[in-house]
Amino acid sequence: MTQELDKFAEERISRLVSWSKRNPKGPCIIDINPTDYCNLKCLSCWQRDPKFDGRLDSKQYQLSDEKLLSIIDEGFRLNVKMWEITGGGEPLLRPITIDLMKKIKILGMYGSITTNGTLLSEGLIKDLVKIGWDKVTFSIDGPDASTNDYLRGKRGALNKAINALKTIKSLKAKLKKQTPVITFNTVLSNKNYDKIIGMIRLAKRVGCEEVNFEPMTTHSEIGEALSLNKEQIEKFQSLIEKTRNVAAKLKIRTNIQSFKEKRLIEKSDYVQEEAKQETINPDFFSIPCYEPWYHLVIKVDGTVGPCCLFDGKRMNIKKQTLKEAWFSRRFNKIRKRISKNKFPKCCSICNAGQVLNNRNLRKELQKWKK
Repeated sequence: MTQELDKFAEERISRLVSWSKRNPKGPCIIDINPTDYCNLKCLSCWQRDPKFDGRLDSKQYQLSDEKLLSIIDEGFRLNVKMWEITGGGEPLLRPITIDLMKKIKILGMYGSITTNGTLLSEGLIKDLVKIGWDKVTFSIDGPDASTNDYLRGKRGALNKAINALKTIKSLKAKLKKQTPVITFNTVLSNKNYDKIIGMIRLAKRVGCEEVNFEPMTTHSEIGEALSLNKEQIEKFQSLIEKTRNVAAKLKIRTNIQSFKEKRLIEKSDYVQEEAKQETINPDFFSIPCYEPWYHLVIKVDGTVGPCCLFDGKRMNIKKQTLKEAWFSRRFNKIRKRISKNKFPKCCSICNAGQVLNNRNLRKELQKWKK
């Protein structure tokens, strides 16, 4: 479980228990995607799908600056606790992102942003430290430039990210601030699976506190070519315990231990398989996925859904308020179907992180079952 989810674990459980008693609550966590534009061309990205590659023009369909700012206000009124600003593309390519971050903190909510780190100037970093921004997640796929820059699709990407990381570390020390907390997200592939210890050591050098590894979700033939074969999976797993020990010694949090369960890296449709095995007679306290009851994702075009993989287009924030979308008949239909182990098509490419998160939630919710 990542640090921010752990931070809001009690709040999520409280809201889920309320839902179980037919007392619906607003979302605890909202992801908001400001733009689909990106200055990198990551090989594993959803934009490598041939139907998207080179064909997206974010300005033609993205929400207006005014709408994005109003959504933050609406979220505050719905008692949202945490905002995750992510992609889509690279959120810092759109200037309004900084205003969204400032507003989130003015209203006293927790803020996290996921970025490739290449656009974090010293001036911007000073602003983030001063406003008390809570967390910055750097998407880094290798501890060395040749690996990371190949997977991220641009030469010099790692060097720019490391410069930003060093600046954050320096400014936090100078201003005697504990935030923003720095974490890494690393997508596992056949180009970096044997460099996971190097990622932990890089994290220590630049002031990163947590490294989360993620299996790759395949969106294209380019991504498929990066998948691990059986031999590579075996080698990767042989490094898990040593990586965990190195991380513990360096005081870096990591989810690497989770991948001792081989299925979490072998299969992208494990969420459905797990549901069949662990939730044979589903009631609210054994639902396979709780995302629709506490989590809302707002995509660049205003489409809303319970997770970043959700591909339905019939719910859109352009046409309704945040409250209307969250409590809508369509959203409730999604909840009802998932509670009966009937999954949307997008669930077939769900990742290990969600599987583990929902497993933990089911375990905690059992304490409330009468």
